[in-house]
Amino acid sequence: LNEGWLGVASAGVEFDTRNDPAFPSRGVRASLHGRAGWLGGPFAAVLTGFENYVRLPFGHVLQFNLRAGAVFGDAPFFERWFIGDLHPYVPERSLGLNFARRRGPNLLDGSIREQRYEKVAGRLGVEYRVPLKRRTAADPYAVELFVGAALISLGTPGERGGADALDPGTPLDLAVDAGLRIESKIGVMGLSLGNLFLVVDP
Repeated sequence: LNEGWLGVASAGVEFDTRNDPAFPSRGVRASLHGRAGWLGGPFAAVLTGFENYVRLPFGHVLQFNLRAGAVFGDAPFFERWFIGDLHPYVPERSLGLNFARRRGPNLLDGSIREQRYEKVAGRLGVEYRVPLKRRTAADPYAVELFVGAALISLGTPGERGGADALDPGTPLDLAVDAGLRIESKIGVMGLSLGNLFLVVDP
């Protein structure tokens, strides 16, 4: 392969004990995915994920989630982690393409405001879910209310993160989201605070 050709191979494994794929109330889901490729030189990426669902009194659900990933080598920008992969206020990529110009909102006033495509990414979050309507054999619709928060980090080791070289800052941000999720025959749809921030892309 030369610099005009991109080759990528990927593989992954998942462990899933959730009692429902859309609105689980108990169980865990763990995953490990890797990618290796070549574009003028070799590069590789590793992504891990973990979700734990705990059923609380009154049928409420508490979810803990963790995502962490790293890219090795001189990967092209579109093979690196994107802020939209982590933050609900930034549109995520669709079919590998990014149509958003927005950066992270930077609620913690760190250097993550400058980050878009980076080599190291992490997300640690918690979510509280309240089922409002459960799916039945006769009615495929279900609705739940959720509120959650997550700490997000995105950066590239060795690169200056902040505007001041003497104070590089910490590439850390806080994401808070709340809203409704609706399950129907065509899938799961959501309406949340994050959706409202996606309406206008400055």
